[in-house]
Amino acid sequence: MEEYDYCIVGMGAIGGLFAHFLSHRRVLGITRRRSHAEALRGGLVVETPGGERVLRIPVKWWGEGVEEGCRTVIVAVKSYDAAEAVRQAARLEPRLMVVAQNGFGGLEEAERLLGSGRAAAAVITYGVTRISDSRIRVAGIGEILLGHRGKPHPLTRLLVEDLVKGGCSARLVGDVEPYRWLKAIANAAINPVSAILGVHNGFLIESPEAQRLLDLVVGEATRVAEALGVALPEDPLAYTLDVVRKTYSNYSSMLQDLERRGRTEINEITGYIVEAGRRLGVPTPINEALLLLVRGAERWRRLRRGSS
Repeated sequence: MEEYDYCIVGMGAIGGLFAHFLSHRRVLGITRRRSHAEALRGGLVVETPGGERVLRIPVKWWGEGVEEGCRTVIVAVKSYDAAEAVRQAARLEPRLMVVAQNGFGGLEEAERLLGSGRAAAAVITYGVTRISDSRIRVAGIGEILLGHRGKPHPLTRLLVEDLVKGGCSARLVGDVEPYRWLKAIANAAINPVSAILGVHNGFLIESPEAQRLLDLVVGEATRVAEALGVALPEDPLAYTLDVVRKTYSNYSSMLQDLERRGRTEINEITGYIVEAGRRLGVPTPINEALLLLVRGAERWRRLRRGSS
């Protein structure tokens, strides 16, 4: 049985980003759809500010049976699919599983199945967009942070080293939880506001009304994190505004999901924050309003899709 250094479960924008940086190692891509795997067998086109490259790695889809050995599995799927993808990936018996998702849920499931020592999280600030099944666009400068909520695994450090060798800005952090919350707070502000307004990220700092919404969302979510005892590594509002500036011309993944009349990650980001606030007695009325608005927009687009 062939063993790969890295198996990437989910070959969309984030999975493609990992494949791009890790292509100098033995990498296997794994998809949920046969059509996606077939499209990638012709190569993944990666657009970067420095030009295009065509990346060719072996790709399989779950339906044909994945029996290869995987030293490290990277789960890079939408947040609402993360827990199920983790359960599928655990059958590959990796020594380390890394969950790369917005919001919460996947790392918690990986820790439940494998233990905190074999489950790590990746926090990604690169701006990357899926153009099609076989093309992604990497825009701007970002980084990948990797870490555990417990004792780190040696393979996590090796992953960081391999990412850096591939041209990625990556680093290992001692406790990943504060960084997960920092990214979640920024996502909770940028994604739903841009999705409801239907605007590129940069408009959120051009419009006084939109920026005020960002301030309110970040303030509520920060109070929830503090009530949980999370010590954020930097000022969350300054971080959020910096993300907006670095992704100025990008359209958020949540807006893209709505425009495709698909499901969004609102429950795993904003929904998680609202529910945690309820448990802790921390009011989150602005976040809850955005949660309801995006859920309503999802429902409306599903009805339109069904009638078209």
